[in-house]
Amino acid sequence: ASSEKVVYHIHSNSLTLFIITVNNLENLIQGMEDHLEVRLLLQGESINLLNPASISENLALRLDNLISKGVLIETSKKNYQDNEFFLDDKIMPLLVDSIFSRAIELQKMGYRYITP
Repeated sequence: ASSEKVVYHIHSNSLTLFIITVNNLENLIQGMEDHLEVRLLLQGESINLLNPASISENLALRLDNLISKGVLIETSKKNYQDNEFFLDDKIMPLLVDSIFSRAIELQKMGYRYITP
């Protein structure tokens, strides 16, 4: 069976948006668990999704579960370095030069672009 590839891009620091994102990714994966590749791109302040002080313990557990099911998180090197002190050190995102360039690159590789 063929894989569906999705790039999910968030770029604001909103708990509501984080909850929507996790809900959406859980629903996507539930429907296509073995046939779905997901890249979650965190731009700017959305890196706070990886900050345990910014999200509930429940949301953190749900995010860990998504990662265990293969969701790959990516952010820019600069964004990660600027916020590293606050982030969950168990989660190591893939670091890229530019989230914009990365989103375009992934789309060229056949990923469907989704933003909440």
